[in-house]
Amino acid sequence: MNAMQLFTAPLAQAIGWALLHLLWQATIVAGILAAVLGLLRRHSANTRYAASCAALTLVFAMFVATAYRAYEPAWGTGNPACPPPFQQHRWCPSRRCR
Repeated sequence: MNAMQLFTAPLAQAIGWALLHLLWQATIVAGILAAVLGLLRRHSANTRYAASCAALTLVFAMFVATAYRAYEPAWGTGNPACPPPFQQHRWCPSRRCR
């Protein structure tokens, strides 16, 4: 497997899209965390640390979920639910294609 095949593999593309979407997803989580930490200012450091760990776990879970949703395995040969012209596109007339 050469480098071009590795970068165009479905798994690599899914990870790439997940990293791209992680930018805005993590920004939203960071904004919410900043607000929560502002509200927890008078609480213990352990409480603030737990909130930060929960936010970090949420960011990782969002990355995994986005990569899972973006992953499209290579099409097999002859799927009757999707005629060949549609097999090259993300759109397919049947949900059984995915």
